[in-house]
Amino acid sequence: MFTYNDLKNRDIVEKVNLARYEEAEGLCLKHLKEDPDDEEVLLLLTNIYINLEQCGKAIRSGQRALKLNPNSVLGHFLVGGAYGVVGEFDKAVPHMEIANKQDPNNVDILRALGFSLFERGERKAGLFVLERASEISPNDERTLTCMALCNKKQGEYKKALCDANKVLKINPSNAIACEVKAEIVGDG
Repeated sequence: MFTYNDLKNRDIVEKVNLARYEEAEGLCLKHLKEDPDDEEVLLLLTNIYINLEQCGKAIRSGQRALKLNPNSVLGHFLVGGAYGVVGEFDKAVPHMEIANKQDPNNVDILRALGFSLFERGERKAGLFVLERASEISPNDERTLTCMALCNKKQGEYKKALCDANKVLKINPSNAIACEVKAEIVGDG
């Protein structure tokens, strides 16, 4: 979803690609002193703060970007994602719904929307959206991982185990899928 190929701030992008988030943050903040309304840098900073698990800062920088461009798919995706990370799914869902309306077949958006709906208590709707994401990209590890978690929470152990096994075929070291499988096999 978040591609860096078209971005003009290559120095920041290079640091993000190397997971040197603190350095990238410094470059963003320096740039924003010169141009406080640079939407691209605000979105990069939002992504950096999510990776640094500083979601309050991520939400603030993402909201600044959304004030500049209220229709930004990426802005809504990132702000919704930051809200989801801190468990504020009532705030995450509206942002994900806006992003989904603008980019309805984006697997990353569908996965985040589905998981947020599920965690907000709209379990059937959440699983439906996650299944839609899985139909678009059947081997997406992150979507299958979310489905395994949600199906386990829903008590659909056979589905959860099937999803976990699919994940483990893609990535045998996926810790969440290993945990889901161990809990189900241990429960059985």
